Amino acid sequence: MTLKIEFIGENISSGPKFDEYAEKYGDPLDNIIRIMTTSPYRFIASDYSSQATIWPTEMQNICDKLDTFPVYGYLSQLGWEDLLLLDDIAYLKFTEIPEIKNHNITLSFYMESGKLEKTIPVTFE
Repeated sequence: MTLKIEFIGENISSGPKFDEYAEKYGDPLDNIIRIMTTSPYRFIASDYSSQATIWPTEMQNICDKLDTFPVYGYLSQLGWEDLLLLDDIAYLKFTEIPEIKNHNITLSFYMESGKLEKTIPVTFE
């Protein structure tokens, strides 16, 4: 199976400035946010053969379909194959809670054909 990939990169950022380590508004947060979702890509790439996989503990109750695999980790550590055919539901797990409680978290995916971006208002408690 051949699949043309035009994926270039990704970014998660916040407004206002997330914490004291961020130099400015919009600095990347890839190293403090884990993404938790699923994708059928590995199932399709393996010619539709079901493979045993180990689900991260935090994701064991998210999905139990045999034709999907976990996508879990810091966005900065995931490769382009991990980000193909993502489920329409994804969870973001923050490893830090900022002092300022209201943020707009922007998730951006860059491709040769353009950018896909979604901004989500988040209130930390």
